[in-house]
Amino acid sequence: MKLTFENLACEEERKRIYLLPVKITKTFGNVQNAEHLLESKKYYQINISDDDTAELVNKNEPEKAGILLDFGRELHGGVRILCAGTGCGYAKVLIRFGESASEAITPVGVKNSGNDHASREFIVPMQGMSDQTWGETGFRFVYLQPLDEEAALRLKSVLAAFTYRDLDYLGSFRCNDELINKIFDVSAYTCHLCLQNYLWDGIKRDRLIWLGDSHPEMLTIQNVFGRLKVFEKSIDQARDAYPLPRWINTMPSYSLWWMIILHDQFAYTGDKAHLANNAEYLTGITEQVVSCVTETGDLVFPSYFIDWPNHDSPTAKEGVKALCVPALRKAAALLRLLENAALADKAEKAAEKLLAAGADCSGSKSTEALAFLAGFDTAENAAAILSEGGAKGVTTFFSYYILSALFESGKKAESLQILREYYGAMLQMGATSFWEDFNMAWLPGSASIDRLPENGEKDIHGDFGDYCYKNLRHSLCHGWSSGPAPFLIRHILGIDVRTENGKLKITVHPELCGLTFAEGSSALPDGGVINVKVTNENGKLRVDYTAPDNAEVAVIL
Repeated sequence: MKLTFENLACEEERKRIYLLPVKITKTFGNVQNAEHLLESKKYYQINISDDDTAELVNKNEPEKAGILLDFGRELHGGVRILCAGTGCGYAKVLIRFGESASEAITPVGVKNSGNDHASREFIVPMQGMSDQTWGETGFRFVYLQPLDEEAALRLKSVLAAFTYRDLDYLGSFRCNDELINKIFDVSAYTCHLCLQNYLWDGIKRDRLIWLGDSHPEMLTIQNVFGRLKVFEKSIDQARDAYPLPRWINTMPSYSLWWMIILHDQFAYTGDKAHLANNAEYLTGITEQVVSCVTETGDLVFPSYFIDWPNHDSPTAKEGVKALCVPALRKAAALLRLLENAALADKAEKAAEKLLAAGADCSGSKSTEALAFLAGFDTAENAAAILSEGGAKGVTTFFSYYILSALFESGKKAESLQILREYYGAMLQMGATSFWEDFNMAWLPGSASIDRLPENGEKDIHGDFGDYCYKNLRHSLCHGWSSGPAPFLIRHILGIDVRTENGKLKITVHPELCGLTFAEGSSALPDGGVINVKVTNENGKLRVDYTAPDNAEVAVIL
């Protein structure tokens, strides 16, 4: 007999595994035999007598005992603690999670640390011979401290309870530059971590569906994981959460991103049923956006948001105007498929008005990238603005668009070098997932996130950040920062996957940008892959590929 439940709400789609800590970063007070926590146990089961335990002893000590554990990489989930004894009956134990070592030892309220969206600090009652799991957040480090004066906490095991979607990495990238290979891997993993119940923006903070942020995540999903129901469920949920005439996420620009996402997902999957399910909303939001475009090509929105570094800046409105052009054009293309030619014509004319009026986006690399990709600026001007200062002015959210615009403006090798410089710097600072934002100016004199600052060093997590992500509120795992993964597959390997009239159509147009070879794969919407290898043979590119029989592949050299 199988259990059934009349009151079933939903089923868990994720998997949970348990991971050992890989390092004792620091101990405080009287901590004995800490190394036992690094040891694998034959049975993760509490017994009446367990001898291989670590002990955190407060009794008769001037300083409370504490231990800072490093689990080796950014994770999503909680912590499972097998406690053999407490020395004082029920013990009060402080648990604090951190994406960096400094965050894990910093109390809530200090350096803008907090329990936003998911608690990262709390006190739990712990008893001997117990096996309990606490917390659900984004973390790499866990700090434990018994608070009772008489406590002598005996811990058999402290395990990360890692909760994630069990997905195959269908897309891949390898080349002769190991730094770029690492950047690809971390980019893909960053997006993977954010695929939880829905596609979240971050796993520590912003465990929400933000539609604008979802576009670079969608590109990573398409190239690395293929078609995922959880992604389409997420964009549909966000649509339904903000019925017209409300703007998605309360921001007009995020409604523009929804229009772009719907088009790009349809171009990838060719799923007419999903498009039809969104036809009514697409019609309504297109009419709403068109009504905001004046005859003179001005855009009248209640607010203009591109990304945080452009918040309230003169370029924000110009950037939204630049975003509006592809949104209207892509909506028009879908409306024609839905046999609404009249509204498609209105959308295209509105885009033409915006384009004719022009937009000055030169004060920001993010907005300039949008302006160039939409057709507002020349390749020469865009290349000069986007390449100035190397990685200076790049943001994690807009990295894909900045790198793509630079690449398409003719600065192909420069785009790859900026990718190395910007994302390589985060890896240098100990990143195992990519961050909500990063500024190259934070680097000098800063300690990496996998250790505590010393000798006057700056805390790159706790001393920097800006806007809504100041100091330790800064998320060190944000899906929008995964742009290098689709950039490397789409621009270096040159793989572009489309579904037209039910048929897979793939183009391969590679550019090595100084690399001697690159190879990898891109996920296809039906669960298959195309594998591509590109080599430089005496100054000429050679492309070898394997693809399913049902795919039409065109190689462009």
